[in-house]
Amino acid sequence: MTVIKKNQTIAPFLGAKLNFIPGQDPMGMLNIGEQIFSMLLSGLNNVTDRIRYYSFYCWFFGWYAKAIGSENPKEQRNYLRRAEYLLALISVPENEGGIAGITEALKNYSEDATSFSLHEGTGELEDVTEKTYWKNPRGVFGQNYVSSMRQMGLLRDKSENSGIYIRTAFDKEAVVTGKDLEEAFSLNLSESSKSIFISALKTCTISRKDLFAIKDDFYMINVKANSLENSLLKDMLVEVDQPTTSNEFYFRRNNIALYLSQVTESNNLATVQDFVNYCYTNQGKYKGEVNDTIMGWYYYQLSQYWHIVCTSHLKHFLGALQDKSASGWYVEEVLVKELTEKILTELKRAYKITENSTFLELNVLECSNTEIVKSIHTKSYTEGFCNGLLLLKKLMVENKNTITEQFNYAKKYKLHSTSDFVAVYKDLEQKAELPISEFVPIFLKKYILNRHQMVALNKMNATQSTEKFLREDGFIRFVSHIDFDFSNPRLGNLITFLKNLGIISKDGSELTSNGLKLQKQLFECWKD
Repeated sequence: MTVIKKNQTIAPFLGAKLNFIPGQDPMGMLNIGEQIFSMLLSGLNNVTDRIRYYSFYCWFFGWYAKAIGSENPKEQRNYLRRAEYLLALISVPENEGGIAGITEALKNYSEDATSFSLHEGTGELEDVTEKTYWKNPRGVFGQNYVSSMRQMGLLRDKSENSGIYIRTAFDKEAVVTGKDLEEAFSLNLSESSKSIFISALKTCTISRKDLFAIKDDFYMINVKANSLENSLLKDMLVEVDQPTTSNEFYFRRNNIALYLSQVTESNNLATVQDFVNYCYTNQGKYKGEVNDTIMGWYYYQLSQYWHIVCTSHLKHFLGALQDKSASGWYVEEVLVKELTEKILTELKRAYKITENSTFLELNVLECSNTEIVKSIHTKSYTEGFCNGLLLLKKLMVENKNTITEQFNYAKKYKLHSTSDFVAVYKDLEQKAELPISEFVPIFLKKYILNRHQMVALNKMNATQSTEKFLREDGFIRFVSHIDFDFSNPRLGNLITFLKNLGIISKDGSELTSNGLKLQKQLFECWKD
């Protein structure tokens, strides 16, 4: 028998088959957006859309520390999962969105049942979480809330690597602590409701009658108006962004002030897209003055448009590749040349440019950027390419005079990406002096094909790849399609929080009396 010595390989070497998976962000351009909205909306994310969970978890961890006290992480998780599933069961009759675990609770909620087992929804007895109310063993809290609540200064680890969470209690002026919210949440519970809920956590069962009895006190959609809990949650949103750090930023507060102002001025629902478009149109200024909060969203929306330009080019390139190669190999240079000719022919037809026109000479469309984005969503890859290039040209013209300002903004707040529009603008500006017939091949190869391949290779592991095409010896082969759209900047959840607290009306069209008071208060203490 042959013995393989150290550092010796016998060919051929066989490995596991590489699987191609969809992946996310194929051009790697959403990272800068995530950095920006993490800074501007600290303590929020895209999945925490009911603000009362913040006070509930403070109450739960306060109760657990005093009543149970076990420092076994698994025991704390079991109690936590029971509590989360119980909240979902309580919400079944209303069946409103935004309650974590309600899908499974609806399945287990029988109209004939007189009682309900918490074990049934949590999988605790079988020690499995698959097909339970929440797949993640750490529950909704561990997956969606822990990082946000840490940023808000509401909870911390009991000790390093303990796996046990406790609510906070510290003295800092104008800062809401975990203890504050625990006590405020408790004030909105009757002794009877509190007793029933806690008994259910310990016995792992609850009767239909008791579920009905506690549903109002543990209703997670809205927070009781004029209560201490409502007031503290509002204060939490407008306090310093990260109370446990030395940073004294008030971006979250300023975002609320700006959004309330938009609702008032428009006398109508201000959508997330309305908000970021306002910031983009005003190029980071409020009433002519540079404002760091608006500048952040300006930077964000510009990076989103650049993401659309590049990702749409990849989508349409893949469509062309599959169409021409029938999923086989195709000479890359030939394909790029053919696409360039089609693009140039279409631009000459539609915009009267010449064979030697430079990219700088390409028309600047008068329609809005969002309208151009809609036109990029087309089945015709030639039209898709052309509209993407027209959006790129418009972005270069619109933002030429603010690039240095945005570069300094990114430096000031430590925002970093080698691929965002601000970082590559100078190179694009130089390339724009070339004829379109030369600009297009360079753009496709450098900014689309090479960029995607680099991103996919960085994500690749031993068995999985997110590559959408393969390249080998000058040939290229189609793997799979992609799609593209704007990402969610968390503003939608902030708007939902404002509805939960009764600051804006349920349909979002106007400020309530409390909202008008808050708006006045925030503009009096505007701070960047």
